Amino acid sequence: MDEGSICINRKSNLILHIIKICETYDLTEKESLETINKILNKGILRRTYYNYKKKLYDREIIHQLKGSIYDNHMVRCLILELADMNSQKSLKADFLVARQFPDRKDIFHDTEKQMTELENFNNTTRAMISQFENQKNELLQRYAGVPRNVNIRREYVKCGKVNCKDCPHGPYFYAYWRDSATKKLKKKYIGQFNPKE
Repeated sequence: MDEGSICINRKSNLILHIIKICETYDLTEKESLETINKILNKGILRRTYYNYKKKLYDREIIHQLKGSIYDNHMVRCLILELADMNSQKSLKADFLVARQFPDRKDIFHDTEKQMTELENFNNTTRAMISQFENQKNELLQRYAGVPRNVNIRREYVKCGKVNCKDCPHGPYFYAYWRDSATKKLKKKYIGQFNPKE
């Protein structure tokens, strides 16, 4: 490796550390770009900033978080902090960014932001529990009066309309069982197949 490529690599690592600290201070894009430009004494393009940010967040564990209830800014920043192998450079970048924002706390020390994140997490969890309860109640209503030893059959039904092009309709699901007292065959509609569920 020649001296030029080592210098570029150091600068690249420094930019990554600064962007990581900008994320922990929850800076906007404009604030982050201004901070990086002041520290480096040279401007970087918005596109370059987003390429570095993409590189920073391009970890498998962060991709796995997407769509989960734990997908929030604080957890992502914590993962970035824990994954950082060079704590010296991270501390240096933290000092350089903090110097520009003396009245601002990072998200690990900002209790107000932590409470907001926690409240959002709680709201998401409550919504998921409520949705689960609704689905459970719907299933209990569907299966009310149906014994456990049933056969579930998928059936297509003709509507009886003369020019219906969609016939037969369905699939519809029905529960069949033999009544223990009367020995008669009983049938109950369970529901229709919905591919979105």
